[in-house]
Amino acid sequence: MKSSDEVRQSNLSDGFHTYTLTWSPKTVQWFIDGALVATHSQHVCSTPAYIIIQHRGTNSEKWGGKATLGVTRYMYVKSVSFTAASTK
Repeated sequence: MKSSDEVRQSNLSDGFHTYTLTWSPKTVQWFIDGALVATHSQHVCSTPAYIIIQHRGTNSEKWGGKATLGVTRYMYVKSVSFTAASTK
């Protein structure tokens, strides 16, 4: 099953941003530059998984570009980190 949210921020392609994903067994929260932009509470994975970073055309001028074949796209990732939740 698929669930998605549209994030309405016009400046995502203007430079580097900090994307944070906070996972718990019941919810996943998504932050951009410290601001909560989405919370998912259905179909949340209950076991740890690998981090996957991908980029693709979305047919949007604001994120990913038009979904046109043969167009080279780039996504620059400055860093990726993982911090385990405290077990206290």
